[in-house]
Amino acid sequence: MIPKLLKTVILLCLILTLLISNTLAEGNITDISISSITSSPTEIVLVAGASNTVTMEITISNDGEDVEGSNTNFIFEALSISSSSDYETRTTGSDIMGTVNLDAATNLGADLSNGSTLVIANVVVTFNLPESQTECDAQTHLCVVVSPGSGATYEETEIENNDLCIPYDVSGSAKKFCRYVDLLVEDFSVVDPDTIVYGMGIGKLISLNVTIENNGTDSIDDASGTANYEFNVYVIAGDEFEERTGELKFPTVITEVDNIDAGIIEDCGSELFTGITTTVIIAGPNETCEDYSKLCVQVVRGTSAAFYERSEDNNVLCKDFGTEMTQVGQKSCNRNEIDLHVSGLTVTTTDEFFPLDEAVAIDIAANVTNIGQVNLPSSSGEHNFVIKKYLTNSGVLNSNTHTIEITDVNIEGVQLQQDIAVGDVISFDESDLNVTIPTNQCDSVTHLCVQVTLDDSVSDLYVDPNPNNNYICKEFGPQSDNKIGTVPCNVDIRVSSFTVDDTNTVSYDAGQSRDITVNIQLANSGTDHLPVFDNQDNFVVSLLVTDNGQVESSTDDGMQQTLNTNALQLNQGIDAGASIDFNDVTGSVTISTDICFTVNHLCVQVTKPTNVPYRDVDQTNNDKCIQFGSENDLAGQKSCTDADSEKMSASVVVTFLNLPAVRWSEKTSIFRKAVSDAVNEYCNGNFEECCPDKGSKTANENISTPKDVTLTQLPEQVGNNLRIVSAVTFNPDNPLCSSGTDARRRRSFPELISTLIKRDTDVTLYLSVDVLTDAIIAKESDIEQAMGYTMSSVIQARNETQTGASDGSEFSPEPWLIIVMVVCATLIVAVISAMIYLALPARKRNPAFYIYQ
Repeated sequence: MIPKLLKTVILLCLILTLLISNTLAEGNITDISISSITSSPTEIVLVAGASNTVTMEITISNDGEDVEGSNTNFIFEALSISSSSDYETRTTGSDIMGTVNLDAATNLGADLSNGSTLVIANVVVTFNLPESQTECDAQTHLCVVVSPGSGATYEETEIENNDLCIPYDVSGSAKKFCRYVDLLVEDFSVVDPDTIVYGMGIGKLISLNVTIENNGTDSIDDASGTANYEFNVYVIAGDEFEERTGELKFPTVITEVDNIDAGIIEDCGSELFTGITTTVIIAGPNETCEDYSKLCVQVVRGTSAAFYERSEDNNVLCKDFGTEMTQVGQKSCNRNEIDLHVSGLTVTTTDEFFPLDEAVAIDIAANVTNIGQVNLPSSSGEHNFVIKKYLTNSGVLNSNTHTIEITDVNIEGVQLQQDIAVGDVISFDESDLNVTIPTNQCDSVTHLCVQVTLDDSVSDLYVDPNPNNNYICKEFGPQSDNKIGTVPCNVDIRVSSFTVDDTNTVSYDAGQSRDITVNIQLANSGTDHLPVFDNQDNFVVSLLVTDNGQVESSTDDGMQQTLNTNALQLNQGIDAGASIDFNDVTGSVTISTDICFTVNHLCVQVTKPTNVPYRDVDQTNNDKCIQFGSENDLAGQKSCTDADSEKMSASVVVTFLNLPAVRWSEKTSIFRKAVSDAVNEYCNGNFEECCPDKGSKTANENISTPKDVTLTQLPEQVGNNLRIVSAVTFNPDNPLCSSGTDARRRRSFPELISTLIKRDTDVTLYLSVDVLTDAIIAKESDIEQAMGYTMSSVIQARNETQTGASDGSEFSPEPWLIIVMVVCATLIVAVISAMIYLALPARKRNPAFYIYQ
């Protein structure tokens, strides 16, 4: 049997356990702290003697148990303290409490789990630092403290870390100013107020002189180019600015104010500012206009100024409307509406066309009707009207319209001084106005517009309430359609047809001149007519041979042929959509042996002379090419001579799998560029092999161009494959070799022969066949990618079998033949050497042969 004492102890333990568990169920033990504080504005500025409000964003963290959400988990205190280091060591009697407003604060009832953070935004705090400088100077830190809120379900264990203090520092995020600036407007005046009329709905530019004063305890330093002050102008309804019932606010322009960066000493120091301007517009309707009674000037701290104001409540001075010198000018609420309606525009020219970039003289005339409410009297001095002329991209003149103003003016002043009564019609006319349409903007010129507005001299008392009808526009285009005239902006000249006569009998022999007769048709595919210009040809027509069916894609230049154009009427115009023919035009074609195997087209090209004033909008269709061949629609048969043995020895045979010969014409220029690129890259990496005796390479340069890649024979179709035999001409003064460190080093005769094949000083040099072979092999994949076909073999032409490389295999002589060739070559060299030795005098034997390059 259990003793009674033991039963009592067990009962007490059970009661204690229940109490503890009940306590734990009611709340968690946790530890919250403030991690960071940011503010809006980003700098916290507290000025002594003033109410300073700042909005904070406070980040808190939890190093204890999880905090569950409730209505108010967190509350905050804000205070300014006096302390040598932190919140706990502060002098408590010096605390200045701030007012904290949490009405708009976020996340006050949010969860906060262990190790996480929470942002409480929109914490609004208001501070009032003491005006006493001694008390203010004693303040050292701005602090924020977080505590559990009224609805919190947790207990705080470590209250020592619940605060975050920011020291006051003029260069830090919290600034304290115990001495302050207090700006006020001492006086201001409007320049020439007796001439100023503020019309309803009419902008009026005014100039102000403003004197401001510093009533604070701190001086303002000179800002050296930075504006210390800014100004606003108000028109208010009411007698006092603070009690105004309506306002119109106008920013000012201070760029012409020389002393805007000036400093002002404390205790009533002052400064005068002149040249402040703004545009004032009194709003309507009439009842609202009548309510506005005063014009006010406000001074505020410049955006980048280094000082801070205590208060802006006294920064404004207001004055009455009126014509006295102490007033700001007269206000008129009478809506004197003169509605100008422009009609009947006529534009007269001496020519139907407007050549681009050339001045064209025009005469204009227009009518103006007053459909407003009041009469406009005539003026004896100033003008009543302003007439402006524009070139535009639309028949509607507004802020979205692209305009080119016609600055030429030729109108009598008396026309601009006319009176116009309600319902009356008056006329304006201008003669010999110079209009120039620039080529680079001709796309944006579709109309000429004339606008009539009221002159500034009468705009104080009169207003045009409907500016949408004070202009009239007329379209450019054919005069036969009652338009102004044609602008040749969208002309598109193209070669629409090109044929050669008797192509079944025409043959072009390499190096020989061949007379031909051709027929050419030119068309205008544009939307604008091409006019006839005085003493100027509209076209240049050329005949060329190329290696591509598009002249602009050809890799060769200098292939101009002869075309007899003297008898052609090249000054003809072409209407939009029309064409002209040049038939039975004679010419001659000479295809040099160097390019005979390369060129594959005969082309005619038309271009616009440089100074002719029209625009050819599409120059990609200015040529037409036909292939060489004997069929009727081709250019005639081309006959090329076989290459000499030296060129053949410098040639490489490249065979492309499944490349049809009919596609070669479109692949010629691609092949030449790909081979040229391969040679350039190879030689930049193997400089001494490509440029022997030129020292070391000093720069990446080219050794060849696409036009240096020449065909040695016509491409040959071998089964499904295409056999290409080509060499690369070599210029010893090419940019790559010329960049070597040894420019004119002498070279031995055998060394030169091993690199270049040369017949005499006037004959073409060729790149070493070994270099060419290695370059093509090294860049095989790039060439294949450019051509779109796979190479089956790359063989030096001198090593190819007599029957060609129909299967892509290299020539492999029998071993006995190699021995015979070596023995014969040795015997020939020995015999020639003996003959030279015996023929030379004794003193000239054992020579060393050199050639200088």
